Amino acid sequence: MKHNPTKSTQKNIPFIGRMICILLLVFFVHNQKSFGQLLTEHFNYTINNDLTLQSGGVWTTINTGDTINVASGNLSYAGLVSSSGNSVSYGGAGKDYYTTFTSQTVPVYYSFLINITTLGTLNTTVGGYTIGLIDGTTSSFVARCFLRANGANYNIAINASNQAINTIWATNTLLVGTTYLVVVRHELVAGATNDVSKVWINPVIGGAEPAADATSTNTSPGADNATIQRIFLRQDNTTNTPSALTIDEIRVGTTWSSVTPVPSTTLANISPQPSTPIITGASDVVLAGFTVSATSASNFTAVTVTGGGSADATDINSVRIFRDNDGNGSINGLDATVSGAGVTYVPAGMTFAL
Repeated sequence: MKHNPTKSTQKNIPFIGRMICILLLVFFVHNQKSFGQLLTEHFNYTINNDLTLQSGGVWTTINTGDTINVASGNLSYAGLVSSSGNSVSYGGAGKDYYTTFTSQTVPVYYSFLINITTLGTLNTTVGGYTIGLIDGTTSSFVARCFLRANGANYNIAINASNQAINTIWATNTLLVGTTYLVVVRHELVAGATNDVSKVWINPVIGGAEPAADATSTNTSPGADNATIQRIFLRQDNTTNTPSALTIDEIRVGTTWSSVTPVPSTTLANISPQPSTPIITGASDVVLAGFTVSATSASNFTAVTVTGGGSADATDINSVRIFRDNDGNGSINGLDATVSGAGVTYVPAGMTFAL
């Protein structure tokens, strides 16, 4: 005998579908970091104090001396997703700091913004390193970025090991008082004394990984690191560290794109396309891997993903969904706005599907 579903059962089918979509959205939100990104540091802490103290122990101190302090304001780089939070400033001799991410045996990338405002007595020969990667120790430093004075300007080098012999200088001449984006890649190669580090200075972002500005291969005696799980900041002394520099927007990941995120400017992953989409700033991103559809496309305004004190597609803890309910082309008090950590709300007439 043919079964005829009741009206109650029929009503439950759309509800079940929406719940499945909600679960998919939750999965996306809580698993976004699996898409290559390991750490994003916006230094969104109280200013004018020690980084370890202000971060609540996110950063751990090594050695003694003066502190690396949280500084007000941000550095920025054209084309990179907008900076937020604060930054850190330091110089000369003092404490070193590290923070930890999930241990890796695959190639690891990291990026940061740097602005040296005063070279001081920074040397012009071997230089000194100020940032790099570590395994689970506080001594096996690799993928180290060196700085040295070059007249009134400076240079950056990369070193794949903890031995000075592997330091390779990029030819770029960098200006004091100018912000630069630096990207580093470190590969743990099978076998001994053969790991490779690369550095890019102000690379073109938003596309494939370009050719590096300098490449270092470990040729020193001794074993390479077996894992990578920490990134550090270092103050050496007045001849190896500039007198004053600022670092901001540190990112660590396993892909080029995860450490060079660009702001979303279109709704390319939304189907059908809204007739008048509204993107309210660089923090607005498309839900990568999702298809978004609406029964009334003109009522759909934008999907915004935010998190970690700044918003980018790889650092998410909340989702906000806007609908231009009154159809006036902008978000206002008459429109539905849902926000907050772990939000799983899907407006009526919209579906999310992988």
